[in-house]
Amino acid sequence: MSFNLFRRWSPEYALNEAYADVKEEGMPGLKKHLTANALKSIQNLESIGNLSSMIVGSNPTNLLISKMAEFDYIVKDVLKGSDSARCVIGFTYKDSVEGTIEIKMIKEEKEWKIDSLGNPHFDKMELSFGEA
Repeated sequence: MSFNLFRRWSPEYALNEAYADVKEEGMPGLKKHLTANALKSIQNLESIGNLSSMIVGSNPTNLLISKMAEFDYIVKDVLKGSDSARCVIGFTYKDSVEGTIEIKMIKEEKEWKIDSLGNPHFDKMELSFGEA
């Protein structure tokens, strides 16, 4: 019983819940797992992507956001403190995209939430913008 409680309140559990919501809902599913700080960053990213697409057409930001629910994710590493954690998440999209992103999490009212997302590191990126 105590193991299940630990899992429920762990960063890994919270990330798996976020993953399930992203697969089901895309970006709206992710947003309910974010702190106000992370939500502001995501909104800025979406605004930059929208502005860029109006000026130059398709771009990687819009492509990644629009395909978010189609990506597969795996928790690769977690460094957990009592109230914060740094996590490395691996992501893949079909056979075209592979990479990692660092996520910082904090506890808000006993619940783990994503507080910031680092820049993605791409090990493989073979998408044409016509796929968006």
